[in-house]
Amino acid sequence: MKTGLSNTGSGTTVTLLDHPNGEKLVTFCDNADPQTSVYVYKGRERSSPLLVGSQTLFQAMRSTTETSMIGYGNRIAVSSNFGHTRDSSGEIIESVSNESGITCLEVNEACDDISIIWEVEQPINTIFGIPQLARENGVIYSCSMKWHIDTTESLDQPAGYENYVTAYDSWNGRIKGFAPIPSKSALGA
Repeated sequence: MKTGLSNTGSGTTVTLLDHPNGEKLVTFCDNADPQTSVYVYKGRERSSPLLVGSQTLFQAMRSTTETSMIGYGNRIAVSSNFGHTRDSSGEIIESVSNESGITCLEVNEACDDISIIWEVEQPINTIFGIPQLARENGVIYSCSMKWHIDTTESLDQPAGYENYVTAYDSWNGRIKGFAPIPSKSALGA
């Protein structure tokens, strides 16, 4: 079982898409060994779906996703949440170096192939939760976490993590910005 998964071989729930050409698509991820794979099928007016294509994502043995994908038009955004897990108290812990990021795929006009159109590495370690797309402005928002492993490297930053909201342009993957989320202690909780 890869770090970040809650069980062996799990993947995502399906995401449904209405391709601009009218085709109905269904897509899902499989956390296969060694890499997570995305599968896209088309099924309008067919008794059984046809495979449009599949694509491996992220790094071998360092890719997992259990969060639903974002589907919009003929595009699919997938995030990796490899590396983070929770201990018995429910606290998020970072047990290995994280290899996360977001990848966007596109289904071609003929609906017979898929390809990666952009990938972005996380500037701040990990994605957790489910990324969301704001259709009004085309921004993908994701909860992220910056992990500080050792206090000896920086006396002003203790070991632990900081939470952020990161904003990505859904068209090209450019990071538009990120903002810290106050910790419980900062909120007086």
